[in-house]
Amino acid sequence: MAVVVAQAAVELSQRALKVARLTLGGPQVAVEAPQVTLDPPQLTFLASQAFFLTRGWVWGYGETTMALSGPSSYLPTTDEFIAHWTLVNAALASDPLVLGATVNLASLTAMRSALLAQRTLIQEKINDVQMLQAEVREMRAALLMRFDQATGRFRSQVPDSKWTRALPLTPSPGAGLSLFLDAMNDVAHLWLRFNADESGFELPGDCTQVVFATMITSLNAKAQALTNAETAVSLARDDRNKMQDEIRAVLRDYRQAVPSYFMPDAPLIASLPRLTPLKGKTPEPVAAEGEWVVATSEGKIVWSESEEPTLKQYQVRWSPGTEAADYSTEDEEVLGTVVPPAAREFLTTKGLLLPGGVSLFRVYVVLDTDNEKGSGTVVITRPE
Repeated sequence: MAVVVAQAAVELSQRALKVARLTLGGPQVAVEAPQVTLDPPQLTFLASQAFFLTRGWVWGYGETTMALSGPSSYLPTTDEFIAHWTLVNAALASDPLVLGATVNLASLTAMRSALLAQRTLIQEKINDVQMLQAEVREMRAALLMRFDQATGRFRSQVPDSKWTRALPLTPSPGAGLSLFLDAMNDVAHLWLRFNADESGFELPGDCTQVVFATMITSLNAKAQALTNAETAVSLARDDRNKMQDEIRAVLRDYRQAVPSYFMPDAPLIASLPRLTPLKGKTPEPVAAEGEWVVATSEGKIVWSESEEPTLKQYQVRWSPGTEAADYSTEDEEVLGTVVPPAAREFLTTKGLLLPGGVSLFRVYVVLDTDNEKGSGTVVITRPE
C-alpha cells in the first residue's frame, strides 16, 4: 500500500514539474518512483510534497491555489480539498477521514460533480436568454421600421388631420417594452380605423394592418418567453448557490477536523487548503486588452505587470455575453492561471470557435492573501 501511494505521489510530482516547465520555462526534471516500502512519516512527507507541487509551490514562484471568493472559485477550491483529502486518507490508511456520520471524500466529489453540472445548466439557460434577446432586438427593429413607414404614410396622405394629430411619438430603440408596445398598438389601432373610414393603405412588401398587428403579437409573445428564460436563469443560480453553501460547510468542517488527526508540525497540516482570503488590502487592477490572432485562430489576452509586492498569480476568467456590460461575476469561470515570471499573455478559443463569435474576459490580480481585483472587461470578436 505504501509503495502504491508513494508512486502515485511521485506521478503527481512529475505532472506538476511538467506543468511548471511548460508554464514557467524551467528545465524538465525526471523523478523516479521509489521501489521501497516507506514508513508512515516518510510516506506522509512525500505525499505532502507532491501536493505542494501540484498546488503550485514550484521553484519558489508562489502558490497557485485559490480560496473561496465567488462562484467561479468553488470548483478549483473544492479540487484542492479533494486532492488534500485523498492524501489524508492515504496517510490514515484503513481509517479514512469521515465528517459526522456519513460525509466522506466520495461525498465531496459527488457534490463537486453536481455543482459542475449545475454551472453547465446555467450556461445553457444563459445561452437561451441571449438567443431570445437577439430575436427580440430583431423583431423590435422590424416593427420600428414599419412604424416609421406607417406614420409617414399618414402624414403624406392626410397631413394636418385628426389622424396625424393622434399619432404617438416614435419610441427610441432602447425604450422599455411597455412603452414600445404602446406606441406600436396605437398605430395599429389608428391604421385599422383609417382603413375603415378612409381609403386606407398598405406598406411595401405586402405589409397590411393585419400583418403589422400580428408582428406586435409575436413580439409580445417573444418578450414573455424572454422573461420566462431570465427567470429560469435566476432559479438555476439559486440552486447553484445552495450547492455552494453545502460545499462550503463541508470544506469548513474538513479544515476543523484534519488537525485532530496529525501532529501540529505534520506536512498535511501545513498544506491544508485555505477556505477564505486572509484579511488584507485589495490589489490594484491591471490593464488588459485582447485581439483575435488569425495565424493561430485563437484569442490572445495580454496585460500590464502588477506592482503588488505580494502578488501570487494572475487569473484569466471568462463570462458569457456579447458586450462589455454583459460581463457577470456571478457566471464567470476560471480559464487559467499565470504565475510570475511567466509571460503575461493567455491564448484561448473559449466562445470563439465559430466565425462571428464574441467572448468576454477579465484578468484578476491575486495576492498571497487570496484577495483579488479584476481588470476591465476585454471583448474579443472572431471575424466572420
